[in-house]
Amino acid sequence: MFLRHPLPLCAAHLLRACPLLAVLACAHLPPLAPGAAQPPYPTVASYFGYITPGTEPDVVADGVKLTVVYVRLPAATPGLAVRAVSPVGGLAQPRPGDSVARGYLAHADGPVAFDPSLRIERCVADTPPAPGAEEGCPAWQPLAESPELSHPRAAAQPRHTALVRVEVDHAQPLPAGLYRVGLTVARGSDVQGAFLLQVGAATSVSGIDFARPGTAGTRPG
Repeated sequence: MFLRHPLPLCAAHLLRACPLLAVLACAHLPPLAPGAAQPPYPTVASYFGYITPGTEPDVVADGVKLTVVYVRLPAATPGLAVRAVSPVGGLAQPRPGDSVARGYLAHADGPVAFDPSLRIERCVADTPPAPGAEEGCPAWQPLAESPELSHPRAAAQPRHTALVRVEVDHAQPLPAGLYRVGLTVARGSDVQGAFLLQVGAATSVSGIDFARPGTAGTRPG
């Protein structure tokens, strides 16, 4: 299922480790429909990333230039939620077990940032590429994207957060394997500066991992 909708839920579940971010995100989301349930995300994995200004996008998908973060999902789940926030500043700090890109800590409080949009894709392959060889995936299946990728918005102010969700039938969950989160801009210049990317799984999943093309994340001690 290819969803083109912003996530219609408050961020408290997805960002309970960073409660201040919940206020930021909910300010830009539509209210819940009457009687709607808020799906919990018992697993939340965080990647604190940094893109050097002037870095070229990694790929072009359907005409959209994307800066890529690969996500390895070690077990199947019936739902995923993905959020990007930039700038991060004092809203969140890396915790033990979080993935932290080289350059993030030195630039976490810097002035460079972007207004993010997201695209989520799954690697379609009999055997997903090994770590470090993610670019060898033969095909990527689009799963979800921020609505402005197909319907550009003309908001007066940038929101600096993006949030999308993928939901499937419990009988046919999203499989374990390699996923790709593409970052682009809702408005303004290129993807650059520090950002926080979070992936929430609808079931308990341990060992979600992140990687950038040609680089490896680091974990704080």
